[in-house]
Amino acid sequence: GSVVVLSLPIGGFIAAWPRGTFALKLPQARATGRFLASGLAMGISAAIAGGCNIGHTFSGAPTLAISSLLASLSIFLGAGAGNWLRFIRPANPLPPLHVERRAQQT
Repeated sequence: GSVVVLSLPIGGFIAAWPRGTFALKLPQARATGRFLASGLAMGISAAIAGGCNIGHTFSGAPTLAISSLLASLSIFLGAGAGNWLRFIRPANPLPPLHVERRAQQT
């Protein structure tokens, strides 16, 4: 777990440094709020489900544990619904994080 967390920025630096494209960038405040809310929702969901998605899907579901089957199904349905809301829904897609809406002038 912690090896992956440490190796991601190190690997990114090693890949970007020779090309001269390495730069530290901070997300916008609005994006940071979304990221924090998403992480909080994931943590609460893992506590309610009694484990993480990998544990339920690859360990619990093959044993036909009802809780793991239900959690895995909920994870897949939630991911599908989130993708549909964000990317597929044609009527009113969500704007990208970097676009600011301006008030319409009448």
